[in-house]
Amino acid sequence: MTTLISAPHTTAALSRPETLPGVPLAVNGAHVLVTGSGGFIGQRVVGLLTAHWAWPVSCEPPDRCVLDPRLLPEADWCIHLAAHKYATTAEDAPAHVADLNIRGTQNVVDRYGPNVVLASTCKAADPMTVYGASKLIAERVVLNAGGRVVRLVNVIGSTGSVVEQWAQLPEHAPVPVTDCYRMWMTRREAARLLLAATAWPSGRYALDLPGPEPVFAMAARLHPGRPTVRVPLRRGDRRVERLVAESEIAEPWVPGVIRIEHPADT
Repeated sequence: MTTLISAPHTTAALSRPETLPGVPLAVNGAHVLVTGSGGFIGQRVVGLLTAHWAWPVSCEPPDRCVLDPRLLPEADWCIHLAAHKYATTAEDAPAHVADLNIRGTQNVVDRYGPNVVLASTCKAADPMTVYGASKLIAERVVLNAGGRVVRLVNVIGSTGSVVEQWAQLPEHAPVPVTDCYRMWMTRREAARLLLAATAWPSGRYALDLPGPEPVFAMAARLHPGRPTVRVPLRRGDRRVERLVAESEIAEPWVPGVIRIEHPADT
């Protein structure tokens, strides 16, 4: 199998290196559906698949695709990224979010069985929001089928993220920050971890990250010397993110990666 090679890399936003080691890819030579292939992470996943002799398959528009199983194409594997991912707006449309994130995931699993890797979120750990709860249920759907779950944290620069919003500000405008604590990862880390999981047994995986840091610390690294202004939490914002729930156990898996288990997991 092809190996996904890791090179030490330090971003301007993160002081730690990217440590995910080289791992074999189970999808070498396979046709891989990437739901949400046009998104921020999906585009990177498609690029990696192409570089490692896999054959990416897209399905657009992703929302309609996963909600209508008749539109799901033939594929050997599925990297499932299509979802409603905004915790704030999800609070206004719980039924829609549940439909897309839960029923859509069930449709994907019904089609591709255990060969599914779900992009989940740290907000599924002891969920406090509609979005987090929907992704926790989606995790259970995938694990029940023998698939794999990857819990992502805040991906720097993703569409709608606070980092993207800061980048759109006028050059000397104050940077708005909340009294929140967050964990961060790069798009490269997210895409590589999703592909690496194809070679691992069914389970829930995440990067081995330090604890959450204040949002203003990230703002200071990205925009040094810029003034900040405090803004209130929005509906759906979680004050302190966590990656592992109180009822879960995290154990080292490979260097830089943890495996997260819950008593209710299969």
